[in-house]
Amino acid sequence: MLNGQGGSVVFGVNPNGKVIGQEVADKTPADVAAVCQETIFPAYPPSIERVKVPGRGGREVLSTTVPSGNMKPYQYKGDYYVRSGSTTMTMPPEMVLRLVLERAHAFDRWETSESRRESDDIDTEEVMRFRDDAIAADRAGFDPKASVSDILRAMNLLDDDDRPNRGAVALFGKPASFRGEYTVLGCHLVAVDGIHLGEDIRDLQIIENNIFASLDRAAQFCEDHLYRWRRINGWIAQSGPEIPVEVIREALANAFAHRDYAVAGRIQVRVYSDRVEVVSPGGLPFGLTPADLYVPHGSRPWNPNIMACFFRRGIVEQLGSGTLRMIRLCAEAGIGRPVFAATGAEVICSIPRSGYWLAPKGGKTVDVTTDEAKVLTRLGEGPAQRGELADLLGLWGPDVWAMLNKLREYGLIHVDGHGRGAYWSLGPGTR
Repeated sequence: MLNGQGGSVVFGVNPNGKVIGQEVADKTPADVAAVCQETIFPAYPPSIERVKVPGRGGREVLSTTVPSGNMKPYQYKGDYYVRSGSTTMTMPPEMVLRLVLERAHAFDRWETSESRRESDDIDTEEVMRFRDDAIAADRAGFDPKASVSDILRAMNLLDDDDRPNRGAVALFGKPASFRGEYTVLGCHLVAVDGIHLGEDIRDLQIIENNIFASLDRAAQFCEDHLYRWRRINGWIAQSGPEIPVEVIREALANAFAHRDYAVAGRIQVRVYSDRVEVVSPGGLPFGLTPADLYVPHGSRPWNPNIMACFFRRGIVEQLGSGTLRMIRLCAEAGIGRPVFAATGAEVICSIPRSGYWLAPKGGKTVDVTTDEAKVLTRLGEGPAQRGELADLLGLWGPDVWAMLNKLREYGLIHVDGHGRGAYWSLGPGTR
């Protein structure tokens, strides 16, 4: 449990789940704490609570609770274990290695390592733009005349010898300074006529530049290959982006700020006919799962210094709210919900294009009718009851019921409650 999301062990409950209690001596809690102290490394004393069971002649339940540990991986008698559902299993070696690296991450990070580069390898104009943007966003107390060295030092981007560290090179380095050592910087951009990468390629670009320059090029690439809607409202012509600009930039910012730069490979941006994908090398850190990205979650950046620069420049909020903002903006724009997926090798953010919806698992396009799209768009604003959706569509109740069940089978929506009082919401029932 320390190696996972935390949990409790309750003494005094039989295998059928019935609370029967047991005899608990005054020294029992101390004995449990002592066993944990002797067998778990690093030591972590659990929280222990005694609860009397009514009608059981003084018998008690003993509850021992631990949170998700902050010094993973934890050993028990020399071995590593993890919970998988209701089962305890030996931790796979690759998971042990990942947790060890995460524990050491606070003290030895890629972004803080020596770059073996000099100040001449830094793009001075980019640093000055960063300074001015941070001042304009009111997110930094920089002197308007602060030098490059002053800015880099303030953002922890210099090593002990006052030379740019890897974080500085990644954010502000000149492309000529990368040579063959920084092949992870930059991005691959591709636009495809179809829904698979192997179909006709309309445009392909390889960007070899620092993070800020690459982010701007990637955002412009998406804008070039996505259309703008146009409509006439009375006598006034209106237009807007197919996917909100803020959603694209948030997806790109997350990829560039959070990726593991020690893992080979560049960020990839793929514009398909039905979706935009942003693929970031490396998995989700610190035990995060794709499901966590759909609900409020804390901000634990893998690259704190790089993330701090994104925050100062006004690109991100640094509150763990970016994915939630993407979901809200897509709903307000009347397009499908973004889908997040992760493996040990990469994190994929898929954003549906206008008129398309993506299944939560696998991110595959789901064909929906005009009425079904109206339902999904309404649920993007918040939960609704079946009657409200029937009124929206002007359809008979049984027809709406069939439609909702179809969308639920696709995995696009779920229901909380039963009967007329049930509420339907976007997404699978994992929240």
